[in-house]
Amino acid sequence: MQSGASTIRTAWCLALLIGSTTGGESADQTVLFMIGEPEYQTAVTLPEFAARELTPRGLRSVFANEDPADPNDFTGLDALRDADLLVISVRRHAPTKEHLALVRAHLAAGKPLIGIRTASHAFGVKPKDDRHEGWMTFDQDIIGGSYQGHYGDVPALLSLAPNAAGHAVLDGVNPARFAAQRLYKNPTLVPTATALLCGRSQGTTEDQHVAWVNQVGKARVFYTSLGMVDDFTNSDFRRLLTNAVFWALERRPPAIAGQ
Repeated sequence: MQSGASTIRTAWCLALLIGSTTGGESADQTVLFMIGEPEYQTAVTLPEFAARELTPRGLRSVFANEDPADPNDFTGLDALRDADLLVISVRRHAPTKEHLALVRAHLAAGKPLIGIRTASHAFGVKPKDDRHEGWMTFDQDIIGGSYQGHYGDVPALLSLAPNAAGHAVLDGVNPARFAAQRLYKNPTLVPTATALLCGRSQGTTEDQHVAWVNQVGKARVFYTSLGMVDDFTNSDFRRLLTNAVFWALERRPPAIAGQ
C-alpha cells in the first residue's frame, strides 16, 4: 500500500493529466474533488475514475487533497469558486473556516454536490482551534441521511428502492451485480430526499439506504455509502457515479460502451 504522501503525489500527477486532456471534447464544466480520507484510498480511485469516465466525456476534473502537513487543510480548494460540481470524499475533518465557507457558498449558489462513503461525516469533528470549523450536522443538513456506523465485513444484497425505477441516476445500473460489504447504517432519510438503492447485510433483517438524491435549496445532492476500493472495479458502481455526475450537472447521462 502506498504511503499517504506517495498516494497524494500519485493523485496530483493524475490530476494534471486529467486537467490537460479532454479526449477531443471541450471541457465546458469543472468537477472539483475534495479528498481527505486514507482508509478507502480515494486519493487514488477518484482520479482514476475521473480519467476513465469523465475526461473522455468533456468534463474537467480538479482535486483538492488534504495537506500532508495538516490534514485539515485542503490544497487547491480555492478552485471551488469556479467549479460547477463538488464531489466530497472526506472523513471527520475540520477545514479552515475559509474553506468551509467555500463549501457553503457553493451550495448557497445552487451548485450541486456529490458525497461518497465517508462524506456523511465529512466534517463531523470538533475544530482544533479558532482557525478551523466543523459541521456536525452536515449529514442531516446537506446529505439528507442518518449515518449510524456500519456493519462488519459481511456481504450485502442491494435492491432498487420503492418507486426508484426510471430515475436517471439508475440508468443501466443493476443492483444485483454489486458486491457490497461493510454496509453503512442509514435507516432514515430527510423528507426532501428520494431513495434510489437499498441494501441488507447478511444476517440482518433491516434494509438500509445505500444511495439517494436530495434537494437543498436549488442545489442537487447525490450520496452513496458505497465507495470502497473494490467498488471502483465494479462497472455498475462506476456507472452509478457517472450518472450521478451528469444528473447533478443537469445533463443527460451518457451512453457507456459495453454496458
